[in-house]
Amino acid sequence: MDEPERRADTLADGLRRLLLLYAPLFAVAVGFAGYRVLGYSGMTILGWLPGALSLAVASWFLFQASRLDRLAPAGRRFWRLMGIAALLIAPATKPLTEASLGGRKSGPVLAGAVLLLSIALLLVLWGLLRLPTRSRSRGDWLRLGLDAATVLVCSATFLWQFVLEPISDARADLPRALGLLVLSLLCLLAVLAVVKLILVGTDAVDMLALQSLAGVVVLGAVGSALVPVLQNDRLAGVSDIITTAEGTMVGLAGVVQLRRVRPATVVRRRRRPYSILPYFAVVGVYLLLVANSGDGPVLAGAVAATATVVLRQLLAFRDNDALLGTVREHQRLLHEQATHDALTGLPNRSLFNDTLDEAFHGAAILVDLDDFKTVNDTLGHHVGDGLLVEVGRRLRAAVRPGDLVARLGGDEFAVLLPLADEAAAGEVAERILAELANPVTTHGHLLTVNASVGVAQRPASDDPQLLLRHADIAMYAAKQAGKGQFARYSPSLAGLLATPAQRADELRAAINAGRVELTHEPIARLTDGAEVERRLSARWPSVDVADLTVPLVRWLLTEACRVTPPGRPFTVDVSRSALLAPGFPHDVAGILAAAAVAPASLTLAVPAALAGEDTGEGTGVRGALQELRAIGVGLALDHTGTAHARLDLLVSLPFTRLVLDAALFPTAGPVPATAPFSPDGRFAANASFPADGRFAANAPFPADGRFAADAPFRADHPFSPDSPFSADDLERRRDALVDAVARLVAATGVETVISGVSDPGQVARLRHLGFTLGSGPAVTAVGDLRLSSH
Repeated sequence: MDEPERRADTLADGLRRLLLLYAPLFAVAVGFAGYRVLGYSGMTILGWLPGALSLAVASWFLFQASRLDRLAPAGRRFWRLMGIAALLIAPATKPLTEASLGGRKSGPVLAGAVLLLSIALLLVLWGLLRLPTRSRSRGDWLRLGLDAATVLVCSATFLWQFVLEPISDARADLPRALGLLVLSLLCLLAVLAVVKLILVGTDAVDMLALQSLAGVVVLGAVGSALVPVLQNDRLAGVSDIITTAEGTMVGLAGVVQLRRVRPATVVRRRRRPYSILPYFAVVGVYLLLVANSGDGPVLAGAVAATATVVLRQLLAFRDNDALLGTVREHQRLLHEQATHDALTGLPNRSLFNDTLDEAFHGAAILVDLDDFKTVNDTLGHHVGDGLLVEVGRRLRAAVRPGDLVARLGGDEFAVLLPLADEAAAGEVAERILAELANPVTTHGHLLTVNASVGVAQRPASDDPQLLLRHADIAMYAAKQAGKGQFARYSPSLAGLLATPAQRADELRAAINAGRVELTHEPIARLTDGAEVERRLSARWPSVDVADLTVPLVRWLLTEACRVTPPGRPFTVDVSRSALLAPGFPHDVAGILAAAAVAPASLTLAVPAALAGEDTGEGTGVRGALQELRAIGVGLALDHTGTAHARLDLLVSLPFTRLVLDAALFPTAGPVPATAPFSPDGRFAANASFPADGRFAANAPFPADGRFAADAPFRADHPFSPDSPFSADDLERRRDALVDAVARLVAATGVETVISGVSDPGQVARLRHLGFTLGSGPAVTAVGDLRLSSH
């Protein structure tokens, strides 16, 4: 059973116990009241005894609560004082009840009862005032004070009507009047203390138990209100029922405190921010006013209570207005945060789009800072932030009044120019570039700002977002044109910012429409030019498909298998996106199987730059190459278009062929006329050196043409035809380098193809170096295969 259920069962047990104790007392009190109603008198002990015993029993419950270990010391002290007060009031109930009903007016018994009641009230007041209250602000205390004052005024009105006014009318003796007046003031103070605790709250005792004690005050007020009626001898017994009920409420407070001890970790339930108690009190006073037909003191009490409530409401109205002002300010700040950039203070993309969606005729400008990432990476983000703030300020200075400058994110800004024609938009773009051309100083760094600016007029369609799209395309065109300038949008630029998905769709459409062509280049023997293999390629000249060739490579493989003669090996280029596409090796195996082509007949040419990207074991490029090699496909490390060779990749990756560019093996021949040395090793008359090989006095070398002992040349070595700078020496060095490359390639043992051989003299040289295969116009004629994707 969890804690709330256990606590509920415990409280129910306590209430059953309370009922068993107080039911007989109520039965006696009710029986005595009926006895008096029937006109009988005597046996008055049966009237006051239940009330006195109910208070005595209640004191026992209160003393039990005062011994709870889990209760705070202030709470234990409070219940101890309440128990003592209940014991003092118990014997005073009979004389006080008789006095209130018109019986004994004076005497030592009544004086003693008044003394006991006064001491009890002082104890109650002391216990209430010593209870710690929850912390409140000054405004909260003012509002709670007004609520307590309202209840106090209403209580004083009832006290006057039913206690003080009868005393004044009866012209009672002065000691008795003073005693009752003091007693009334103590009652009012006790009421005030109870009301304060109920309104403010305390953690020292259980609030439900405290509210049970407040019920005693309510019952006392009801009894006071019924005094004129209960002075009838037949109804006098009702007063004893009320007294017994008061004792029962006190006992209930003790039971509740005993059964509802809250641990310190329990979170308090949220209290209402207002109390209805003052309004009930005002209603009671107005009912009393109606019953007394506008009696003067009661009317004054009603007016005073109403004035207090009105003042309380005015205070609430002021607080509500202040609260609404705070809420409005928070709403403004939230709207500012939601629609403006926190760094530059400019409108953000959200506000820009909202404004863009409004119908207007004009233009848009998109500004993107060139190489801004370098600033962040090298100087730090704080410098980049300072630069962005200054750029935002300069953009505001460059635009016209009424134009909207926004930061869309990162280093991208946008400007909306309502009612701007093409000339006005161009002028604003030029002013923006001029403003940004001046260096920016931020955080001790002097920075040069360049920006690419795109300008677009509102399109003919009603789609406002298309305007920003056109400005974005124009800005991209400005970047491609060299940055630091602005470009206008034109329909011819529409394809610049096509997304990968859009380009993939366009590629599929081009294949289906027959705009993709299949061409081939023969690979032949260098000895006789006989074709031994063909390299097939796809041409789609209208669009660059450098990294969008997954469908293109698959189509190329399928067509290559179809057009290549059976048993003839062939090579197909593969792109990065295709090689790294999930399942590409499986697709290759499927295409070969469908065409009944042996995997050994196919060689995939992998660009050297792609092969060097990733050599992680089993992942990326290495993983794809290993899977392809596992199915028997040949792999060529392709250096076409590069004047260098990554021979180390032949060791780390499973390549079966090496493709080198012919530029690695230049043709031997005469030194060009533009060389720094003449063909015969002598300098021409118009060379930067004298014709006699000696230097002037202001030359960077000694005037006599000789060098110091630590010079890289011998001090006594003038330039001559056999100088180490002669054309023959350069040729020998170049030949040695080419020979070294050839030896390294031969040492790998991998089949090698020289691509792009265009000089017939180069063919003989390559044969001399030991190469056997090549391609290019000097080896064989271009193949006649040229098929479209139809």
